Amino acid sequence: MFASIDPTARIESGAVIGEDVSIGPYCVIGPNVTIETGCKLLAHVHVAGHTTLGSGSIVYPFASLGTPPQSVKYKGGPTKLVIGPNCEIREHVTMNTGTEEAGGLTEVGARCLFMVGAHVAHDCHVGNDVTLANNATLGGHVIVGDNVFFGGLSAVLISGSGWLPAFFKHVHRWIGVHFGPEAAAWFPPPPWPDPVVMLQAALQEAAKAANVGLTIENGAIFLQP
Repeated sequence: MFASIDPTARIESGAVIGEDVSIGPYCVIGPNVTIETGCKLLAHVHVAGHTTLGSGSIVYPFASLGTPPQSVKYKGGPTKLVIGPNCEIREHVTMNTGTEEAGGLTEVGARCLFMVGAHVAHDCHVGNDVTLANNATLGGHVIVGDNVFFGGLSAVLISGSGWLPAFFKHVHRWIGVHFGPEAAAWFPPPPWPDPVVMLQAALQEAAKAANVGLTIENGAIFLQP
């Protein structure tokens, strides 16, 4: 089927519009945008930059996709935003393209739901079947696995330079408070390995010292007294 484009929509020369796409009133589509088969842009949707919207996705009014990164390190290059198939992007959601220094790509997986006002910043890599509830925010460079749910107003900090020592300082303090000084003493000095691996190992040792069962599955932590 041919695309259905409202006469008030503006599609710049160079944009690629797939079959069976519906573009509603007052949408604006930039010249380097690809809208894949079966997508629906309801109204007042802005898609800019080198952005690909995966097949079967639906975008609600006043969403803004593919605008430049909100980063002083961005140099104006043709960085990208790639959104997977069958995503639902609700009103006022914003997603930025990547920065040159981090590979130039912001990526969202398949079947994700972004509720009203959610934000995906530059250089994020979001897995499949992820949900961001209303006004949840991912700072730059955040990596999210599959099947993750962020509640309303949640915020994930940027994983940039200088964050790791502060992160481990807070983890060390948290372990000391909840599991005792002996468990906290296990925490080694820098340099530290991968923070996720380190945190999981620290929690396992802390739980062992406190004689509490602990399992970690798909990023969720379960305690068994």
